[in-house]
Order: sequence, then structure tokens, then C-alpha cells
Amino acid sequence: MSRENYSRVERGLIPYNQDLLEQLAEALACEPADLLMRDPKSPVWSIYDTLRAIPEEQQKIALTMLQALRKAG
Repeated sequence: MSRENYSRVERGLIPYNQDLLEQLAEALACEPADLLMRDPKSPVWSIYDTLRAIPEEQQKIALTMLQALRKAG
């Protein structure tokens, strides 16, 4: 796909399709659904991605800490 067509997709002038989502997700090292669900400006996703990359036992500890922070207000 050309740069011009990527720009048109970004601006909503032409529709995207599953094949394009999969190509973009592969290039950006994410899942196709991430491109539809995420607000790229939200810092929450960088925290989420970091937590996904650590061992499961550390994920549990991090989740416990985040739950405690939420309760603390």
C-alpha cells in the first residue's frame, strides 16, 4: 500500500480491512485488536505492555500492588 493510501485510511477517507490491520499489527508488534481498541495517547498501555513482558510471578505481584493503590484512592 502506498503512503497516500495509508494517509487516506488514517483520515477515514478509505476503509481498512483485516489484511491491512494484520500487516500494521505485525509492523508495530501488537495485536490487530490493539489498533482498534487502544487510545495511543494513553500512558496506561505502556504500563500494560511492560507488565505483559515480565514473568508471570512478577505480574501477580504487580497486580496486587496496583489493586492496593486503587483501594488507597
